[in-house]
Amino acid sequence: MNIDDFIKVYCSGDITEIPGTKSNYGNTEYIILGKIIENITKATYAEALQNRILKPLQMNSTGVLKSNDIVMGLTASYTMNETDNTIATDEPYYIENYFSAGAIYSTVEDLLKFDTAIFDNQLLNEETTKLMISPNLELQNVAFGFWFSKGYGNFKEDFVYRPGAILGATANWIHSIDNKKSIIVFSNTNATNLYEMSEQFYLASKGEQLTIPEPKKNKEPKALSIESTKGTWVIDLRPSPKSEPYLKEFVITPILGKNFNGTFYGASFESGIFNIEWDVLIFAFTTQDRENTYYHSGYIDGDQVFGISYSKGRQFTSHWTGKRK
Repeated sequence: MNIDDFIKVYCSGDITEIPGTKSNYGNTEYIILGKIIENITKATYAEALQNRILKPLQMNSTGVLKSNDIVMGLTASYTMNETDNTIATDEPYYIENYFSAGAIYSTVEDLLKFDTAIFDNQLLNEETTKLMISPNLELQNVAFGFWFSKGYGNFKEDFVYRPGAILGATANWIHSIDNKKSIIVFSNTNATNLYEMSEQFYLASKGEQLTIPEPKKNKEPKALSIESTKGTWVIDLRPSPKSEPYLKEFVITPILGKNFNGTFYGASFESGIFNIEWDVLIFAFTTQDRENTYYHSGYIDGDQVFGISYSKGRQFTSHWTGKRK
């Protein structure tokens, strides 16, 4: 379905409210806005975005996604099931349907360039920029594409903000008006409250005491816990829950103190390390092949292991789980 058909089917119902009398956020309005941009510029939305914003601001790691595109460095997204706190890879979806409402990839560095351009009046003149971020006091302080707040939680000053999420891909963007601090947080999982994380960054930027609760620690670490991990674990590296099982072996050989050696996916490693100060055994180790380095970390809870692997060279992040063989 092309965008014109999409608008006709999903965005062309009767107006539910008189414009200017109620704030009710929805993706469909941004899809219509994207089509208006195309009609005015006589270019596609992607071309208009590239020519008027991305290229002038040198936002070289930002663009409009298409389902068949391969974007180097683009990470997968994961959604946490709030019922049992398990995390699974998001199923593929047709990103074109989001169009101008959310089919864009970017980085925090590029979004900082965008933030700077807005508040330095590089994209709009000063008068129009002030109008864009001015709150409508009768409509829950909504502005034009932004929300406005007089301060909330640890933020004690006026700020504008813009959160966003599609399944596990989440982001939070805050700009304080008076001291011009910008806080931009991206995540590829919905398991973290990005506003609370932004509050901590804000406190740190002001040199104030953070309010992060102390993690719960194991009051009586068990000396035999590390030794009990010795042996072979069968891990499942399937890329998504619906994929066929992809089983490999993870061998742990405790040696001295908190250290261990072993093999992972057929690659031997040394100098793995455990942290025994928590309710579960946390571990980290590194493997290599001829071209790339792989970083692995995770935790063992009873007879189950949960881990994540990352390779900068191969541009991938992989979650895995396993059980004792």
